[in-house]
Formats: sequence, structure tokens, C-alpha cells
Amino acid sequence: MKITMNRMILIVFFLLAVNVPMSRAEEKVAEFSPELKEICNQAMINIYKDILKVKDKYSELKNFDEKVLYENQYGIMTLIYKDTPEKVTRNTVPFELGLTIDKMEDVSFAKKANNFNFAFPMLGLKFTGYQTKRLVRSHLDVLPLVNKHGAVLSDYQQQFLPLRLTVRTLKDSYKVREDIEFEVILKNVSKRHMYVKSLGIDTLYFVISGAAWGTSPNSKERGGKRSILKAGESLSLKFKGESFQKPQDIDIYCAYRMSINGVNPANTLRVKIVGKQ
Repeated sequence: MKITMNRMILIVFFLLAVNVPMSRAEEKVAEFSPELKEICNQAMINIYKDILKVKDKYSELKNFDEKVLYENQYGIMTLIYKDTPEKVTRNTVPFELGLTIDKMEDVSFAKKANNFNFAFPMLGLKFTGYQTKRLVRSHLDVLPLVNKHGAVLSDYQQQFLPLRLTVRTLKDSYKVREDIEFEVILKNVSKRHMYVKSLGIDTLYFVISGAAWGTSPNSKERGGKRSILKAGESLSLKFKGESFQKPQDIDIYCAYRMSINGVNPANTLRVKIVGKQ
């Protein structure tokens, strides 16, 4: 099973089985603290740098440079670019691109054609932008870059969820062709009891390198049984995953199939695969 985009920032939307609303006390309001502002700006700068790296591949980006950089009302980096074709005809569609990060209630670029929004509900923020759709085979698509560099915001918002998902290996490293054993832990870090579903292959989802990863719980537990998880308590389950054929460092993304205000508890585990000695 192949996933089109690596660990999409909105991957949760096709995982949702239950959406649990949070109490007013737990809802996160967008506040651009110095730390969050730095994370947002770094994501935007990385997107800008990645576009610069490939600008020579796309004729519509010939004038893309530092002049496209602005700041929005929150001091967050913003990209606004419009191509100026050398020859303008009745059928000419100038390439346009805009992108920033602002609050959920903002309507930046709302009047632009082909506008889009990717939300981080626990932060009260969203990527918002627009891009000209062109009838050519080769043109820049900014959405994969939003997905790639938005992952840092997706990870950052996990700390504001009442449920915390942790994935940890049982050993420091694994050899090639050795099945990977690890443990998944779901903890209620809030001050209230919560209804949850038990852990298992039906309630947890694993992705590695853009593809669903074959795993199985040691207990053959499918999961999904509804129960109350008290404040401070945890559920855990050990898993065995498929082995790998060459030494490498791999990132395994795990998500719990229960949405809280549109966000799934999730965690990424880095595993070291070493050669046989």
C-alpha cells in the first residue's frame, strides 16, 4: 500500500474513526510565542530554500529570489511571487504563488483562485496559500513542500493533546534481517478521565518511507475495545515489525486512530539498522 506523500501533515484525516472534542480549558488558542514563531519561520524559510534549489527546472520561477519574501502581521515569513512572461497573449496565465502561516480565523488569500489551507488545530494555526494551476506537465507544486516542512508543526502540536503516544524500541539497534520489536504507549496526560479504544492493529497505523509498514502485536490483539483511561494512566502494547535488508537509519511514524479536535496522537521513532558482525 503506497501513500502518495510522505507522512502528510493531514494524514490524520483519513485515519479518523472517532473525533473527541476537548474541553474549553484544554483548547489551544493561537499565540505566537517566541518558540512557535521561530518554528513557523524556519518552516517557511526551508520551503523558500527548497524552491530556490529547483528554480532552474521551471521556467515560471526564473525571477524567484529574495524579493518574494515578506512578513505578515504576526512577523511570520510570507512568500508572494508572480511570474512576468516575456510574451503575453490572450491565453497566457501568469504563474502565481503565495504562502504563509497565520491564525485559523484569518482569511489571507481567500479571494485568490486555487487557494488552500492546512490546519494545525491544537496550535490554532494554518498554512494558507494559493498557486496557479497550469495545463503543463512540468510545473512547481508547492504542496509537497508544505507537507515536508509542515511536519515540524504537526509534531509540535502533539504536546497539547490530552493523550500522548510514545513509541520506543526494546533495543538500541537491530541487525539487518532482524525483526524489530518495539512498544507503543498511550498515556492520558490530562486531568480528566477519557474514553479510549484499546491498542492493536485496528487502532494503530504505521508508516515508513511513504508506505504502510507491516507490523503485528505480539499478543495478536486487534484493539478497538472501548474503555476509560483515567488521568495519568497508560495503555501499552508490544509489536514486532518487518526486518530490513541493509544498514540504515529509518523513521517509523505511528498514529492512533482516534482524533481529538482533528488531530491524531502520533509519534515518530528513529531506528538504527546495523550490519551483521
